[in-house]
Amino acid sequence: MTIRTGSIVKLTFPHDARVCIAKVLHIVPRKNPNNGTYEDMSVVKLHYNGYLFIAPRRLLEKPSLQEKRADPKDSFYWKNADQRLNLTRVGWVNSVTNAPPLT
Repeated sequence: MTIRTGSIVKLTFPHDARVCIAKVLHIVPRKNPNNGTYEDMSVVKLHYNGYLFIAPRRLLEKPSLQEKRADPKDSFYWKNADQRLNLTRVGWVNSVTNAPPLT
């Protein structure tokens, strides 16, 4: 599956085995400090509470219809969906990570 800006994705949190549905807001390339290669980092917004996370694009998956229904979008948290984000604060991460303040 091709993941691009605006895609609905499944985000798996490795430490607590939780799965959430989110929308990709931005995709930015960042340099891996370990080997010097560039990898796409995705800024995603969770459907149910609007929190921002940063995740490597390789960890994002297409959700099934049942997963989407189990994690519905809360329109209250999506009122500011068109906010401008400061993408210079997005760094390279190896797993799903809380986003720093990006506004």
